[in-house]
Amino acid sequence: SIEFKTNNWNMLNDKIFRKMGFFISKKDVDDVVNCAPNAIERVLLQIKKKTETYLAQQRVKPTVTYEDESIKIPQAKLDLLEKLQALPPDQQMFYLADLIIGKDDQIKLLKEELKEKDAKIHELELEVKAKDKPVSYTHLR
Repeated sequence: SIEFKTNNWNMLNDKIFRKMGFFISKKDVDDVVNCAPNAIERVLLQIKKKTETYLAQQRVKPTVTYEDESIKIPQAKLDLLEKLQALPPDQQMFYLADLIIGKDDQIKLLKEELKEKDAKIHELELEVKAKDKPVSYTHLR
């Protein structure tokens, strides 16, 4: 069934290809399981190239090991990778740069909020200390 084939490709993405630093896009998986023309050839060629690159970086002989890991790639990262793969290579860097700038802006805002909250905490701590001081009645005599 198509669902079974899709699950197999997703398992390959999660268990094998992720460890090698790449994954097969949802579109490519859909094309392969639905027998789109030339899909399997395109995907196998992609896997071959990525595997050769991985092995060259690792400088090891081609061996296959299987490990059962419960770590999954968060869906947000998979979505980001899919968006990047859909973009032309010359636009991918600009997309990532925009994301980074947006995250930097978020960090600045959060730092400002934290600074304000720290100041408020300090102010409240001073009030508590003032209220905790023993009252001196010597000036009333």
